[in-house]
Amino acid sequence: ADAAEYLEETTEKFDLIIVDLFIGEQVPDRFYEKTFWQDIDKRTNNGGKVLFNAEVRETNTIGKNFLNSLPKTFSYKVLTGVMGGNTLVILNKNA
Repeated sequence: ADAAEYLEETTEKFDLIIVDLFIGEQVPDRFYEKTFWQDIDKRTNNGGKVLFNAEVRETNTIGKNFLNSLPKTFSYKVLTGVMGGNTLVILNKNA
């Protein structure tokens, strides 16, 4: 199963979820979709964290749209230039 299917099917909850799903130079669109992040929200314990390695920039339209669509249960910080060129979104699920 892929990551999205696993999250839809599992009933487990986690303190840490790492999303690092590049295919070539891009993350497939489905992993920016609201439904995927709603499933992440369901599977993250209160006080848990999610690390998302993605091409997200607060200054571009895709990045703004993605960040604005995240479940409101998360606060986040965007780190750019990690290990050269990666962008990490670090999310904290508020208790």
